[in-house]
Amino acid sequence: MSAPQTLVDAALALSREAREELVQRLIESIEVSDAAEVEGWNPQVRAAWVKEANRRLDEYRRGEVIAVPHETVMADLDKRLGR
Repeated sequence: MSAPQTLVDAALALSREAREELVQRLIESIEVSDAAEVEGWNPQVRAAWVKEANRRLDEYRRGEVIAVPHETVMADLDKRLGR
């Protein structure tokens, strides 16, 4: 078995909370500047979007906002635009 597969198997055996923490830490371990260079993003803009995405996720997890399915959002948009 490959090392990545062994890691995946071990991660999947963790509790949901532990998996969420692991994912967060892995995401944070990727340097924003390296990712920005590869993707052609301005590092400051990318960092701002990462911060905003994390803020929104935290609000959702605290129950301060509700998630709306993509299909619902698009149907509402189509209605508003008269499509």
